[in-house]
Amino acid sequence: MPPTRTVLYRRFSPETNKLYLLVQEAGELPNLEISGIKMKSSAPSIEAVLQASLRELRPLTGVCLDSCGGLGYSAIALARAPGVSRVVCFEVDENVLEAVRHNPASRDLFESPKIELRVEDVFDGIDGFPEATFDRVFHDPPRLSLAGELYSLAFYRKVFRVLKPGGKLFHYTGAPGDKAGKRIRTGVIRRLQEAGFEQVRERQEAQGVSALKPARRRP
Repeated sequence: MPPTRTVLYRRFSPETNKLYLLVQEAGELPNLEISGIKMKSSAPSIEAVLQASLRELRPLTGVCLDSCGGLGYSAIALARAPGVSRVVCFEVDENVLEAVRHNPASRDLFESPKIELRVEDVFDGIDGFPEATFDRVFHDPPRLSLAGELYSLAFYRKVFRVLKPGGKLFHYTGAPGDKAGKRIRTGVIRRLQEAGFEQVRERQEAQGVSALKPARRRP
């Protein structure tokens, strides 16, 4: 039998010309669909992929950036880590936030004292932070066809600037088809290296790419 699917929230936005659905399948965390595109990969499960992603950022510590909040799961998980003092979370689409408000699993995105939610585009908003602000960056942009600027060398250089020396980045790309996924991650890896990151590696279990900003060298 197919999994039971429940629609928790539905709204068509005339401003974006998109349909926003918050849906839940039996035993799974709710997922957001925008005009039929799932915001999180459900294979093997949203929770499994999230935990694999967070492992790439361990130890979870200091001040963290969640570049594209979406459902808020990554920001919430970062904030719950004892070593994390603050999470700055960006989400540009107010329609997304309205859908997420109907998700009980996302409540801490709005209630956690550790999370600072900014309703603006991270591409521009990140410029307001001083150099070396963040210890960890979780970058989970929309797919490449919808937000190409967040996969660009220009943006990766911005992330490199605000990340502390020795800081870690995890870049979620999702699980598109084999050929498309390989092409997207190959480009991501090349541009991250060009931006100055080291130890840039594909992480299939986490469905993304991990990278490190090199520590300052001793004189």
